Formats: sequence, structure tokens, C-alpha cells
Amino acid sequence: MNRLRITQMANKYMNHEMISLHTELPEFPDGRISLLYTVLSHQPGAVPHKDLLSIVTSLVQMGLDTHDMVENETNPAQKGMLSMRAQQLKVLAGDYFSSRFYHLLSQAGRSRRFAILAKPYATSTGPR
Repeated sequence: MNRLRITQMANKYMNHEMISLHTELPEFPDGRISLLYTVLSHQPGAVPHKDLLSIVTSLVQMGLDTHDMVENETNPAQKGMLSMRAQQLKVLAGDYFSSRFYHLLSQAGRSRRFAILAKPYATSTGPR
């Protein structure tokens, strides 16, 4: 599999009509995923898993970037109902992308082995 295919596979999990119609998403992290893919390609222990790791990392990064786009308004009612719904959808979209991270790892039987990937994510999204 190549880097273009990684992007296509990740997009399969990210393209949803409801999300694309009602809110904006951040750009796909092509540069980061290309760098990760290249580094993993030169790590003997990671080579068999480089595709999976690249896909799940792109999904969790999209989840984090989507959450970063949520505006914390002091008075959300001023912007109107549509704006408020778009913000709520961003939160849900970010959560959905992040859930695909765990889902794909568990489907591959790798959730325990790659739990090290989940720890920083869980720390960054925990209670504030």
C-alpha cells in the first residue's frame, strides 16, 4: 500500500454526508501521515503494521483537529441555532473519527499491542 492509498482508506471512514453538509472539517494531515509512513517503512518491527498505524493515526489526528475547530462561545445563542448545531456536529465528528481509531485497532486484534498510541490521546482528551 502507498501513501495515496492510506489517504483513500482514511477518507472512507471520514466522508459522511451529514458532516460535510453541515460543518467544516480540517484538512487531512497529509504531511504528518507521509512522514509517519516513511519512518515506519524503515522500522523493521513496524513495517507489517505501517498501513494500519498510518490510517488510525490519521483518524485520531482528524478527531483532535476537528475538536480544535470548536469555538467556545460565552453566549452561543447569539450566533443562532445553525451555528450552534454546526459546533455540536464538530464535536460529534471529532468523537466519531477518534472512535474509528479504536475500532480499527480492535478489528485488527492490535488494541492491546498498540495501546501505547492511545495513551497520549486519552491524556489529551481527558477532563480539563
